[in-house]
Amino acid sequence: MKTVQEVADALIGLHATDPATVFLAAAARMHAPTTAAIDAALYGTGDLARIRCMRRTMFVRPASLALAARAATVKDAQRKLCQELGWDAARYAAVEESVLATLAAPGQATAAELAVDVPALREQIVTFPGKSYESRRRAGAPVLGALAAEGRSRRSRPAGSWTSAQFRWAPATPLPRLPAAEAKTELARRYVSAFGPVTAGDLKWWTGWTLTDTRKALAATGAQEVALDEGTDRPPPPGRPRPWGPYRHPHRGRSPDRLPRQNPCHPLLPHPTGTPAVFRASHKRLTGSAGCGAEGCPTF
Repeated sequence: MKTVQEVADALIGLHATDPATVFLAAAARMHAPTTAAIDAALYGTGDLARIRCMRRTMFVRPASLALAARAATVKDAQRKLCQELGWDAARYAAVEESVLATLAAPGQATAAELAVDVPALREQIVTFPGKSYESRRRAGAPVLGALAAEGRSRRSRPAGSWTSAQFRWAPATPLPRLPAAEAKTELARRYVSAFGPVTAGDLKWWTGWTLTDTRKALAATGAQEVALDEGTDRPPPPGRPRPWGPYRHPHRGRSPDRLPRQNPCHPLLPHPTGTPAVFRASHKRLTGSAGCGAEGCPTF
């Protein structure tokens, strides 16, 4: 693939909790990757959107899919934040408006810079109170994250290098609202087209939906059930091409109990038995002189 946009579109998004992951995942699938090209796609052209969506996890998605991803997966975080901070709805709304007004003047700012002008962002939240892993964090991170999830702000270019997680925040034009059922159908259609055949469990784990919502979304896509040795999966809807095999997600969004076993001889490769074909194919291409010598074990 030539561009980051093509990669993100084929995989329906790139995992982005760690900023460096986006660069590495895109570069691994591009013909001639450069940091500058990936940076421009993320922060310059507006073709990609970095949003928190499925399972409250960060992804970089094609901008054309951002609306559906938000509507299908983002839940209202305001009530939980108000409970954690001891704020009422009026104060929470006032803090949001203060943040947006502060952002409007310079055009972008870091969380630390915003907290200077909006003192409420410096208030502390106690997470998991009474537990051995109790911790504290500033209100700024979840409030800014909630604004971005609503499409009212966005993460701009980091303050540091491409590996930095200290993003600048910038104003954004709120996206129109899309009915949740329609959004879930679109997201399910894209997932089945890219990674099918899949099980309902695959899609449920990938999205974080309930099983009921997952089944409704699958039924609405027009995908047909097929019988396989390992169970019932769904092929892509008619007329929707699949991305080339080498660029498909190797785990197909599988839940943890269905991931391939780790290779005992090399932690970055799957176990020589019981793994998907895509792993076995790459397994056979490895050659060299090191390794345990067991059948199916790579040598280097």
